[in-house]
Amino acid sequence: MIKEAEKKKERINHILEAATCLFSEKGYANVTVQEIADRAGLNKATLYYHMESKEELLFSIFDTICSLLIRKFREVMKRPVSPAQKLRDIIYVYLDTLSKHPQAFRVFVSEGRELKGSHQKHIHRECNLMIRIVEEILHEGVEKGLFRLPDITTATLAILGMCNWAAHWLPSHQEIPVDHVCQTFFYLITQGILT
Repeated sequence: MIKEAEKKKERINHILEAATCLFSEKGYANVTVQEIADRAGLNKATLYYHMESKEELLFSIFDTICSLLIRKFREVMKRPVSPAQKLRDIIYVYLDTLSKHPQAFRVFVSEGRELKGSHQKHIHRECNLMIRIVEEILHEGVEKGLFRLPDITTATLAILGMCNWAAHWLPSHQEIPVDHVCQTFFYLITQGILT
């Protein structure tokens, strides 16, 4: 029974990997279920046995990335460090996760408009939770006199937007260490570029 459950989980992961690669390469709208089945080495009937629709595959990719980021963000929030260090750590875990899952992240930042109904609402809630965590760090920094920000919401979205955009270029610049990118982002956010 356990072996059967493991086999099923392995097959679902294999299907998700195939879908992630194709969505990343071609865009969700340009991929057919048959292409996903072919990439996974399955027939369509087997694929539909494990996943009810193409959108369900897309939702699973989004949900996996959101859950991973939220868990890591919460771990950062528990650390007894300054708001500045928490902000740096959030940027690092975001970029590190992106570098370890580049295709899933490219799908995450590019294909959200394809999710509908309850899928869209669920992911919207998850993304809002990540936004609130970053806002909480910035609020704490402002309250402690460490940050000076005219608009915390705009600053939060700018920080996450900068990290999201890295999904489009960081995987093709593997010579740049994630920590180096994190330090540069953190410097731009906290110090700016004026001398």
